[in-house]
Amino acid sequence: MSCMNLKANFSANRVKPRGPQSRVCSSIGTLDFSDHREIKHLRIKTPKLEPIIDQNFLTPNMAEIESPRHLVNLLRTAGDALVVLSFYSAACGGCRALQPKICEMAAANPSAIFVNINEDRQGKLCRGLHVRVLPFFKLYRGSQGRLCSFSCTNATIGKFKDALAKHGTDRCSLGPAKGLDDEEMASLASLDLIPENYILSNYYYY
Repeated sequence: MSCMNLKANFSANRVKPRGPQSRVCSSIGTLDFSDHREIKHLRIKTPKLEPIIDQNFLTPNMAEIESPRHLVNLLRTAGDALVVLSFYSAACGGCRALQPKICEMAAANPSAIFVNINEDRQGKLCRGLHVRVLPFFKLYRGSQGRLCSFSCTNATIGKFKDALAKHGTDRCSLGPAKGLDDEEMASLASLDLIPENYILSNYYYY
């Protein structure tokens, strides 16, 4: 239950529930629901999460996903380029520690496309793609579609480097870029992030 727009009675020592019309919120104390005329005066400040990606280190082959449609379009128009999806959150310490190295690897692999997906803003998209731990990565390429997925930290960054070395070599796909696989598309459709009967025109989603 949200603590916003409620009248708060603050206790200096301990929180004591005040009957059937009271609720306890761990952050502000006992809340009295009985007087609805004055609840509008309460305002709760929530911490602002700052972006973790330093704009000074962004490279031309890095992009930030703005919507599920944006992701579908990007993957299906990437051609033979290796696409690395990087899922992160501003509240994730591991993501903050790893991000500078991700930027370095993006600069060292200009033919690959590094795509950042902010879980704070695209949480429903992350759930649709079955991302349950951060930082998390998924690699896609050409007609092969999804190649692998894994989580890693600074301590296991070798896993990321090995995946780039294995899947980043020059190659030519015999067919258009596949993008998300059928299961992933069905999962996004089940969350109403894309329509079930989506229309494709030249492998582009509208």
